[in-house]
Amino acid sequence: MDAQLRARQQSVSGAVDGIAKDQFLVSSDQEILDHVVSALTVEPVSLREDAMTMNQQETQIDVSRDQMRYFSPGRSGPFYIPGTRVDIDIPFIGEGWIFRYRTNPWSTVFPRAEVQRGHLRLSISQPHDADPASFKSIYEREIKLIREYVDRAHKQVLAYNESLPNLVQQAVNHRRDRLGRHGNIAALLDIPLATRPGAPSIAPVKVEIRRPPTLPVPPKTGLAPEPGITEETFEHILRFIRHQGRTFERTPSTYAVHGEEDLRNIILAQLNGHFQGDAVGEAFRGKGKTDICIEQDNRAAFVGECKLWTGPAGLTSALDQLLGYLTWRDSKAALIMFNAKNKDFSKILEAMPETLRAHQLFLRELPCTEAGEWRVQMRSAEDAGRRVTVHAFVFNLYHEASPRIRPL
Repeated sequence: MDAQLRARQQSVSGAVDGIAKDQFLVSSDQEILDHVVSALTVEPVSLREDAMTMNQQETQIDVSRDQMRYFSPGRSGPFYIPGTRVDIDIPFIGEGWIFRYRTNPWSTVFPRAEVQRGHLRLSISQPHDADPASFKSIYEREIKLIREYVDRAHKQVLAYNESLPNLVQQAVNHRRDRLGRHGNIAALLDIPLATRPGAPSIAPVKVEIRRPPTLPVPPKTGLAPEPGITEETFEHILRFIRHQGRTFERTPSTYAVHGEEDLRNIILAQLNGHFQGDAVGEAFRGKGKTDICIEQDNRAAFVGECKLWTGPAGLTSALDQLLGYLTWRDSKAALIMFNAKNKDFSKILEAMPETLRAHQLFLRELPCTEAGEWRVQMRSAEDAGRRVTVHAFVFNLYHEASPRIRPL
């Protein structure tokens, strides 16, 4: 089996290089890794002994080689007598081709079951005058050999499967290097944001924003560079939004009287107090009633959407709006929800992730450890090759004296 698994490992580079160039360029490393690993993963064999079945029938058995029997002198050839055949079917899950090869380490005694579609057939035949207990002893000997074989094969296959992600990542890196693409497509044209001099820090340690190194010009693939912000800048923006939202929560009566647009403007002012654009004083602009936007050449690289919680349908609508704004497969977005009139905030905390996962463009959840926050990867409604990272917040502004606020 070693040779078969090594051949699969050696096919990794071919599988990565076999992806169409344009498709490769608009796919993230993780998407390519998931695709290739899934295609090359081997499902190890596992026996379903709990689902075994048995069939018993009469048969004729050749006993000519049985030295315990007497035959006439000079007689040769087979000699059949009545007997019983027992067929034991042992279902298994996994790839049946595994049974065709010797394992490493391998034994000189090989299981003699027949591999059929989805199950092994262990056949035991004994003459009519044999001790019935012999069926049991033969079965126990053979099933022991089968179990040992499956266990050895299982370990080999698991070791092979565990090697795949690293091999695929190496192949992806090599191909990106050959194409001259050192990094993420979304970072081809970054909008540099610098910390405004004298801005107070909201963190107990100093946070510094660094500009990423200049990336090489991409090959001519028809993919024009798009505005994008780095992961570091994205995380820094989210920290300021988180800080401001928690400030709202500490004095809800002060902020619950405001509508979506006013809450947006407060956050917008705070962000522009800490960030500055490359050519203009303000990095963040208001676009529409509730949006916070970083733009360059009329293209959005970051969008923050502020909404009052009106239920799952309102969240879905806000997601649709966000996904229509953004420009490239790694665009970054923040969805900022405020609860001003729902007493049972815990139900909103339950509804938020469920609604995010239920969206028709949802791809997968991304790691997020902050309470009341979720991060997901979505697909663009306009271009299946584009991926959008959405970080969702929900802040609780409800208090008993809060007036009913109608969303704008």
